[in-house]
Amino acid sequence: NDVPTFTYFPNPLENECMRVGSCICPCCNATRPHMYVGPMFHLEEPEEVCLWCIASGLAADRWNATFCSVHNAPAGVPETIK
Repeated sequence: NDVPTFTYFPNPLENECMRVGSCICPCCNATRPHMYVGPMFHLEEPEEVCLWCIASGLAADRWNATFCSVHNAPAGVPETIK
């Protein structure tokens, strides 16, 4: 499984918001080698999700989730993205 790429999160595996180890994603129920445990803004219970569900939009659709705050967006991110 190649790790999905993200325009504004270029090295997710080098970030402290990843938990490494075989896990079952609560969104897609697939076994994944690492899980995102960083900020998630949603009304559901899950505290982690796989990068594939973030990249595909499944986690956003299923949980009405967002994964960043517009207040913490890096400089240079267009307003239409925030």
